[in-house]
Amino acid sequence: MHRRLLLVLALCSIVPMAMADTVIESFENANPAGWRTTSPQPGQDRNIASPRYSPIPQYVTEHVTHGAAAGRFGANWTLPGVDYPANANVYESGGTTLYWALRISTASGAALGNIPTSAELHADIYNRTADPMQFAFVVSDGGLERGPLTTLAPNASTEYVWKLSEGCTGWVTGNGVWNSGTVVMNSMLLYTTTAPTAAQFTFDIDNVRVVTPQTDFTPPAPPVLLSLKQGTNPGDLLVSWVANTEPDLDHYAIYLGTNSNFAGNRMTFPSTPFATAASSATSAVLTGVTPEQAIYIRLTAFDNATPQQNESGKSIFLAARLRADGGSTLDQIVLDLDRYPNTNSYFVDAGYYHMSVYNAQALATNGRNYISCLARAVADGSVVLAPSTNTFVVWSNGMDGDAAGSAPTGGEGLSEANVSKLASYIDAGGRLMISGTGFITDLNAGSSAKQAFLADKLKAILVSDNIASDTINTSGIFTSLSAFRTGTDLWSYAAWAGTHNDQIAARSGAVPAMNYNSAESACVCYGEQVVSFGFEFEMVRPDPCTSFAQGAAARAALMADVIDYLTSPPVDTPTPSTGVREFEVYE
Repeated sequence: MHRRLLLVLALCSIVPMAMADTVIESFENANPAGWRTTSPQPGQDRNIASPRYSPIPQYVTEHVTHGAAAGRFGANWTLPGVDYPANANVYESGGTTLYWALRISTASGAALGNIPTSAELHADIYNRTADPMQFAFVVSDGGLERGPLTTLAPNASTEYVWKLSEGCTGWVTGNGVWNSGTVVMNSMLLYTTTAPTAAQFTFDIDNVRVVTPQTDFTPPAPPVLLSLKQGTNPGDLLVSWVANTEPDLDHYAIYLGTNSNFAGNRMTFPSTPFATAASSATSAVLTGVTPEQAIYIRLTAFDNATPQQNESGKSIFLAARLRADGGSTLDQIVLDLDRYPNTNSYFVDAGYYHMSVYNAQALATNGRNYISCLARAVADGSVVLAPSTNTFVVWSNGMDGDAAGSAPTGGEGLSEANVSKLASYIDAGGRLMISGTGFITDLNAGSSAKQAFLADKLKAILVSDNIASDTINTSGIFTSLSAFRTGTDLWSYAAWAGTHNDQIAARSGAVPAMNYNSAESACVCYGEQVVSFGFEFEMVRPDPCTSFAQGAAARAALMADVIDYLTSPPVDTPTPSTGVREFEVYE
């Protein structure tokens, strides 16, 4: 019986999302900036109602919005200066309004760090008195510049917001112009133009923070996940991809799922990345992967936008199931799915975003171990097809052939490079199961090399590129199922594709197997080396079909016949499962 195994993986560092806020003062029982209440000046030094440089704020647990404490400030109001109106009102440049005021300054605004003039300055304030008052931050950019005045309502909370990019008001030595790209905190200013009812004011302040507005909302392009391979040691999984080219690329995120994440015919990966890799990387090794466990890997890319990094769209995910001994003699799943990019609606309609799971499930249920890649990895030589009598290649063309129907044009089932690679692989004794809608049509209408591959390696002849049937009866080597469907019902991820299968005939030396509800052949088998389906293996399901588990079981049964035909099982190959235990979750 095929056992369910738990996946045990080594911990990898996770790159956190950029935070929208950077707290510069949270009043956590410390006074890094040296806050003190001081008099307003100039012109009011002689009329201070409380000692200058009074004690540091209290640290209280009321009105806390960040951390464990807030800062409480309280003092007597400073009355209008005795020499008013001889001196200008420094709070309203050139003004003559009577006011009561106080300033709370820092000994070292630099202790709170630089504030970019492109950012916003926020704070959470609770006015504990019965009098309204005006509040503003003052910062230093060489001179002193004041932010907008905000009314603090009596006995209420207010969020103070200063969008520095919208400008400043000169104060005492400031000129109302940003003289540098960054500033530091100087003070908090309070005043009222109406005589307060109380001689004192009190307010709690917390969570003084710098907020960088989001300006970049453009994510990187979806990365191209190339391949999953056995790594150097048992339990090592080598993940490789194509480098993104965005200049603001920050890192890649690697997501890992198992069969438990596949339900409702959809794969839902965990929201937290399993691991991350630097923007300069094109590969990563995941260690401690439990053998005999089906896993799936997906990749995204993040840029360095602030305050929120943009995450790209998702790559096509790939599948792997490693051997316990770390051996690299494994079945190879190849996805030849370049016709629909994942920015195209047909990418979803054609099921490309989870194509590998159908093949992986069928192999795993039969006790097979495997790795996977995209066809471009075979074409560029980063994945080498290794002939073996005990393993085979599962080559999935999806709907990449030039099939009739409503699909966009421009794709090809097999590239010239991969026709050459597969021909050499078969000549060296390699075993191949190849399937897809329209790829036979593409080979037949293609170059001389493609036509030769169809005739000499697949031993097949195109009869029709638009067989209007989605019911297939088995024959020949296929004994596990008597019949199945590929077509236009709930269980098809692309409803129209099931009636545009290729009708093929066998050349001399090959044998036909299966037919489309009549005498037309749906499959050609040759030399215990090649099985060619004129339809998509991923669309196979029984008739009737009332659950996703039944579809998985039908594909597993069909795959069992392919395995028996193509391979000589090694001595330690597990007995193929006769049930669908790996798919119990889908019932």
